[in-house]
Amino acid sequence: MDSDFMEQTNSSANGLRMARLETLCDGVFAIAMTLLVLELHVPLKQWIHSETDLFVQIHKLGPKFLSYFLSFLILGIFWVGHNGQYAFIKQIDRELLWINILFLLFISLVPFTTALLGEFIGFKLAVWIYWLNLLLIGFTLLLNWVYAKNHHFIPILL
Repeated sequence: MDSDFMEQTNSSANGLRMARLETLCDGVFAIAMTLLVLELHVPLKQWIHSETDLFVQIHKLGPKFLSYFLSFLILGIFWVGHNGQYAFIKQIDRELLWINILFLLFISLVPFTTALLGEFIGFKLAVWIYWLNLLLIGFTLLLNWVYAKNHHFIPILL
């Protein structure tokens, strides 16, 4: 039998299919990463009358560009981590699905916390909210791994 078919059969023995979870996760990451760029707005033409004006307006976008690049790279790191976990996790249950839903909740907040940071980069509260969101993402990714390990969903670690 085809090994992909066997893996699909094994992971869906309890009626839950890992492929659906992985597809949902990939979709949420793709949307979150795309939404990040929506905070970067081209300066309004009526404000631009010279090269200097254009430079000044682009310079004002510096904090937004910084938070965009930072968040895009961080989301990439978390996606790679999640993807790496599911190279080893061979089975899921409802609890693991809900841990992933919680993980995706925090992933989907990244565009908001990034916009907040980009707009108020000089405010400690904006920085704290941003980093708290990233901490919660990291915590739920760790929880995902620990839960899978403790429930023997990672055959190589049994």
